[in-house]
Amino acid sequence: EQKNLLKNEGIDIAILQFTRPIPDEIAQFAADLGAKVLIPHHMDLKKKPEEYESEVEVLCQAFEKKRPGGIAIRVQHGQWYDFNFGMSIR
Repeated sequence: EQKNLLKNEGIDIAILQFTRPIPDEIAQFAADLGAKVLIPHHMDLKKKPEEYESEVEVLCQAFEKKRPGGIAIRVQHGQWYDFNFGMSIR
């Protein structure tokens, strides 16, 4: 249902909660939105880094396969990130 609401919005970046152990579903959702970049987050709500890092890699690879040219950011626990994007008014 969310996918249908968002798929025509020109989503460039999908920041998606990754707390469910279904990487392929999350990757497909981001690809269906047409996202160019996937950033998974909140993996650490239920698991420790050593428990979820391999699942994040599976998610990232699945997204990059389903969305040719797409980029999945492999975030590291405890690391802060700055993202700077150009902006234009539609």
